[in-house]
Amino acid sequence: MKKWITFFLAIFLLAPTALAAEEEFPYRTSDWAREEVGRAVELDLIYDPYDYFSFIQDAISREDFACNAAALVAKGFGVDLEGYTLVMNYRRQAESEKPIYASVDVAVDAAIDLGILQGTGEGELELDRTITRQEAAAMLSRTYRAYQSAEPDVLEPVTFTDQEDIADWALEDVALMSQLGIMNGVGDGRFDPLGTYTEEQCFISLLRLYEMVPFDGAGRENPFSILEPQPGFLSTFPNSGYYAFAVESEDYFTFSMIYPSLGWSNTVYHIYVIDRDLSVRRYETPILEFIGFRGPDHGKPENPVLSQDGTSLTYTVTLTEDAYHYDFYETPPLLFEKGIYTVTMDLATGEQTWTRAELGNG
Repeated sequence: MKKWITFFLAIFLLAPTALAAEEEFPYRTSDWAREEVGRAVELDLIYDPYDYFSFIQDAISREDFACNAAALVAKGFGVDLEGYTLVMNYRRQAESEKPIYASVDVAVDAAIDLGILQGTGEGELELDRTITRQEAAAMLSRTYRAYQSAEPDVLEPVTFTDQEDIADWALEDVALMSQLGIMNGVGDGRFDPLGTYTEEQCFISLLRLYEMVPFDGAGRENPFSILEPQPGFLSTFPNSGYYAFAVESEDYFTFSMIYPSLGWSNTVYHIYVIDRDLSVRRYETPILEFIGFRGPDHGKPENPVLSQDGTSLTYTVTLTEDAYHYDFYETPPLLFEKGIYTVTMDLATGEQTWTRAELGNG
């Protein structure tokens, strides 16, 4: 995952004009990579549920590589991996007595189950370690085999000038990825097997696999098909410190949790609405406790209730003090008076409206 340095560089080093450009294109790429990364963005191929990627010339970790590869296979099955992992995470929290924090553990498990992610020679997954180019070739080959059952009848021999440096266990995978045009050399006829693989290279490799290789699921049943809404599912998480509630209807998985913020200490609750195809929509809760230099602090959503027809969600937010906007104001503007706010959300559109009652009268 991205380290704090990425966040601070993004905030403090980018000029205003660069920031404006990033609003249109979310990633800072190498010039040679921009066109293909742009296609990957358009096709929604990048698995980045917490917006960690920004400077994607950085080396990619084994974890992030595996999760993006698993997301590509899920897409072939018509499933949004982000939605799948989010639902599995809050359901797992509902069954656990210990706090579970939102993570990519479910995505990692999916990559393992698909055979994409395997342990190293020491039997460890080494998720945080950056991936080497020969490891990337091996993981891409496993992704290919989870994506498509047919392989070339004959593999052309590897002809890289540094092929003697390629590990025996990676030679066939390097040959396959090279022959398919998914992964090429680094110039001067070299493959550079121990060199690092970057985030943009990962996205481009998966884009090429998506565009060049027909999907047939390698003859397996959809491993994500077991996930269906459970009408009547309702759970609140008083001890989670992260999730607020989860509720499911015939058509939607709906839950609230704190959105991970990079480095700031503010509490930003979102309502997630996940459709039956596991596509994800995310909305900030509108009732704020205050706004400061570090952004808004949101009131905690509580007491969820689905409408009888399952099309709208109602929840409450209690403010025990008036909420103000403090930044740069001698007399800060009032945002919300203290009270009990009842928020109603249309689950089809995400529109939220609210009413207020005095404390003690709600």
